[in-house]
Amino acid sequence: MIESDDYRVAVDPGMLNYWGKADFYHVECFEKMADLTKEKYLGRLKPLSRNNFSERNANRSTMMDGFYLLDAGAERLILQWIFVMRKLIAKRDGTDGPKSQDPILHDLWYKSGSAKFTDAEKPEGMSQFEFRKLQTTLAPVESDGPEDDDEWNLFAMFMKIQEDDEKYEEGKTTLGSMLKSWRVCSTLANADEEMLDEADKKAKEKLGEKFIRAMKRLSQIPMPDLDSIL
Repeated sequence: MIESDDYRVAVDPGMLNYWGKADFYHVECFEKMADLTKEKYLGRLKPLSRNNFSERNANRSTMMDGFYLLDAGAERLILQWIFVMRKLIAKRDGTDGPKSQDPILHDLWYKSGSAKFTDAEKPEGMSQFEFRKLQTTLAPVESDGPEDDDEWNLFAMFMKIQEDDEKYEEGKTTLGSMLKSWRVCSTLANADEEMLDEADKKAKEKLGEKFIRAMKRLSQIPMPDLDSIL
């Protein structure tokens, strides 16, 4: 059974059955059925966010209330996982793979949140709304300030595959375990102290203030820009 707070994959019916309901799968179960080392499957994996929620055949008001939309941490992790998998597939197949990001977008994507990244530029074509989201709620780095030499990094903490990995076959079933690790840490970081037993209190204390601060920020759901869709 899929719990209410579990991440899940929705498989929508084809065009011949447009009004049919989606089938839902645990992410880890879906990985066992669909070979995500094949672009034809990987390319259909679309994390549901403020940027593409209108494509989903679901109640619009429900989406606007934040239901079904990914939290910031899960969104960033899934997009990065897909990007890395595409690079690994391209390396295996001897193809070009995903294009390199524009340097301005690359820095915004990977350095936002760092106290050392102070000259962010808005990429051409990006809305001010999205630019601000990437600098704040969606920033992958959490810092204690300019003197912090050990900044917290979302990707370093949770990504289970890297671009230089050779065993891409093992990477195809890491999406579910990555999201599970993220969910466990997110739940613990956001838990009310009064609701925790002694073991969980000690576990939360070990996370540290910076870790908890990052988790609370990235556990938020980035909502759509209402001004752009009204």
